[in-house]
Amino acid sequence: MISAPVLKYGVKTNLSLVSIFAALVGSMILSLAWLFPSLSTNASFTGMVGALPPELRDALGVVSDQSEYFGFLSANYYNSLHIMFLMAFVVLLVYRLASVPIDTTSLGYFLSGRTSRVSYLMTQILVFVGALLVVTVSSVLFAALGHLMFAEGNIEWEGILTLNLLLFAIFTPLGAVCFLIRMMTKTGTTALAWSASLVVVEYFIHIARSLAPDVTWLRYTTVFTLFDVEKFRDDPGALTLTVIALVAAAIVIALCSLLLFRKKDLNL
Repeated sequence: MISAPVLKYGVKTNLSLVSIFAALVGSMILSLAWLFPSLSTNASFTGMVGALPPELRDALGVVSDQSEYFGFLSANYYNSLHIMFLMAFVVLLVYRLASVPIDTTSLGYFLSGRTSRVSYLMTQILVFVGALLVVTVSSVLFAALGHLMFAEGNIEWEGILTLNLLLFAIFTPLGAVCFLIRMMTKTGTTALAWSASLVVVEYFIHIARSLAPDVTWLRYTTVFTLFDVEKFRDDPGALTLTVIALVAAAIVIALCSLLLFRKKDLNL
């Protein structure tokens, strides 16, 4: 069901985007790792962070012990900037994989019998998952490298792997939803606008629920509620079930996209 030519083309045309984001993630992690020895022992910095209201610290993800490498990296990068990078990466990648090719591919291409619609879209979804996995693995490796270069003690593999696995599992269904939105809209630009809006709103709700504890029901409206590294690091069983549930949701959403694409009107 996977088309080798489409797979090769998808990888080739998006390799630069994946490389840029992987390099961006790596440079940010190593930059913060370089700052860790000085900032983690700086009384002014720790005092400034400690002076923030608890709700604001929770909203920004500044909840870990910043005297430790993993806690410092989580609070100052992973819980905010890294999520924003992944949001931009997922929206742009799905646009390039689904919107641009579908807008420029004629109905005659599929009628010729070279590649079926299902095979075409399945291959593009596979490229998306592979690209997200590459960025995730890069994040893990650069976090470990930063520890070896600038921190002491053993690498906290459990925390690093839990965090990155959670983010991979969260952004997989979000990417699937972006594919689904493309199948439900007429043009790629419309799909891009709706996809970006959805992802941003999901993250905004995640921030808002932390700043406004009175509206606890908001936690049920955003998938980012599941991004709780401290909870899942101590409960591998819950982490496994959560990842399986998110991946299963992504598969169901992807199947819906395939069904819609089979009946979608294309340019002649």
